[in-house]
Amino acid sequence: MYNFSALPGGYGHSGGLFYNVGNYGSWWSSFEYNSNNAYFRLMIYDDEDADYTSSGKSSLYSVRCLKD
Repeated sequence: MYNFSALPGGYGHSGGLFYNVGNYGSWWSSFEYNSNNAYFRLMIYDDEDADYTSSGKSSLYSVRCLKD
């Protein structure tokens, strides 16, 4: 259990196209893998797993904002 709920906004590439909207949710992490890549969290609708991997910084993922 993650105590986190969000709508699965899919993911995109630098060309502006988005994929799997409604099925996948992808959120950037604040951690870099290297100068060209950063980590992100991937969650799939109706699946309790959450993957953590890296991708190129030109990828289009959601950002989760937290209020202090």
